[in-house]
Amino acid sequence: MDTSQTKRRYQTILQKAILTRACRCIAIAVGLLASGSVAASAEQVKQELQSLFVTVDRINVTSSKLMKLIRTDIGNTWQDLEFITTSCKSGEFVTRAAGAGGLPGTWSVDTASDTTHCTTEFSTPGPKIGWPGNYVTALAADTKAGAKPVFDAAKKNSAFPADNPQYGSSGAAADAFSVHGGKSANYALIFNTSTLAAGFRNQLAQRLYRTLLAAGYTDTPKADTIEYDAGDKLPDPPGFTDKTATYQSFLDSMKLLGTQLKSGTPAETKVYIFAEAHGGIAERTVSYLDGQLGKPGGGTIVSNANPTVTVLADNPDVVAGLKQQVPKTGGGFWADDPTIERVQSPFLTFSTLSSHFVGAALVSVSLDGILIGQVDMSDPLGGDFQLSLNDETLNALFPIIDATGRLTAEFALPDSADQFQLATPEDWLLPGSDSLDYGIGLGFAVESRLEDVSEPGALPLLAGALAAFSVFLRPGRRNPWGR
Repeated sequence: MDTSQTKRRYQTILQKAILTRACRCIAIAVGLLASGSVAASAEQVKQELQSLFVTVDRINVTSSKLMKLIRTDIGNTWQDLEFITTSCKSGEFVTRAAGAGGLPGTWSVDTASDTTHCTTEFSTPGPKIGWPGNYVTALAADTKAGAKPVFDAAKKNSAFPADNPQYGSSGAAADAFSVHGGKSANYALIFNTSTLAAGFRNQLAQRLYRTLLAAGYTDTPKADTIEYDAGDKLPDPPGFTDKTATYQSFLDSMKLLGTQLKSGTPAETKVYIFAEAHGGIAERTVSYLDGQLGKPGGGTIVSNANPTVTVLADNPDVVAGLKQQVPKTGGGFWADDPTIERVQSPFLTFSTLSSHFVGAALVSVSLDGILIGQVDMSDPLGGDFQLSLNDETLNALFPIIDATGRLTAEFALPDSADQFQLATPEDWLLPGSDSLDYGIGLGFAVESRLEDVSEPGALPLLAGALAAFSVFLRPGRRNPWGR
């Protein structure tokens, strides 16, 4: 993939979409405006849920996007590939890896939580350490151990079993494969979105970095086998940080892993990816033309004559996440789960397969008549887009969601001849497809509120529980946009 293709994936305000396993299919009547007349048609939709993690610039990496990046940039041949994420509600990464369009060959995936729980990394008094810290401790204790024994040790020792960490693999070979077990080469990416230098998550990622060095990875100009991306507010420790952990950096780092892999013998190479990040889930609607459900190239075509697309919003977990800590106009919150804290505004994402514009391609996007933003859709090969939803907009949309379980997205294109087509999973699966994602939908990202610390001296206790960690956080409730 060349640089222009990589840059095409990240479009100004936005980002790529989100989805999951299909839940149900629905036929919905819509009106198509053509030459002033109203024609009846049917939009067929498929509903999915998907786990995601977010970069420091608040752009989402969904499970389907990750799988497509691995297939496109890294390839489909390696000796072993291992992916670990600490994000909340991340369990669907495991099922996605094992499903259609998932990971080929020998692989394993660890997630610090399932799809309904957040990841609690630590808490006081105690201190109590969750799965991520115990994972690094288990790995540091035995870098020759296989992926499954390390996961199991971390799960056994976690102080928060309700987080329900998940593990999946291709089989016994992946389970027994160590972190530096490649016959000819080993390459790693640590993607650390922490933005507090002395914060627990940053200390965890740096301890993992040192553990990988002890296992045999190298980080020198002549032998650089660890790519380390860190939060934009962190210092740049010599030999540590390669890039800021932005969305574009993640794309570039994945491409670098592929370049390194292909420079040697892929079938004798270990690939290791660790994402220390916040996350959540999204409900996706895959919209098809009538009669084209499940067919490549069958996605809904949007134009000024057919400007609307259904956005399903009836999954209780997603709706609760969208409402988390959103102030009501009359006071209070739409939802205030004491165990989680939102880390960014909820969002609408959608992915297109192709577009055709006769001139300017700035498209206005509305939800149930409320303008939420504009996107540039000038790339004829399509793109992936993300728009944030502010609290005022959400206050207007939640009553509609509660009453109907769905919203209507409407697109205003500059010219009557302009049009674009939404991407579907069938398009995403095609080897030649440029789409990283598909569908349209709503999502959110959160972190655990159980990690709040109220005593100034509490967090230094963590240094005793995690020998190599030196941890400090501000007393009182921390900035939810920070670490």
